[in-house]
Amino acid sequence: MPKKIKNKFYSLIVFSLIILFNPTANIIDIFPDFIAWFILAKLFEKAADSASYFEEARSAFIRLGIISAAKIPAFILVILIEKKSGIGNDTYALASLIFSTLEIIFIIPAVKY
Repeated sequence: MPKKIKNKFYSLIVFSLIILFNPTANIIDIFPDFIAWFILAKLFEKAADSASYFEEARSAFIRLGIISAAKIPAFILVILIEKKSGIGNDTYALASLIFSTLEIIFIIPAVKY
């Protein structure tokens, strides 16, 4: 791999990790995680052709990206539900629990592979 491509590869991995581990401001995530998951899936596409475990990790990254992207419409739905009911913030907690459970289910195989 030429040096310029290698540097770009590593810089994209570091950028993805920064996006994944940045703190959120209240509820809003400045850098959405789905961008990082899709970047990682694209970076490991070539490695997935050579080893099967990279393919499984790549598919887990894609699933995590889809779950993370689904948070945006879910957040809008939660806002609409809270606006209409006005009961409390229990819908936020429920949505948070569901998405964190899904992320844990899919991140364990991604880390394993």
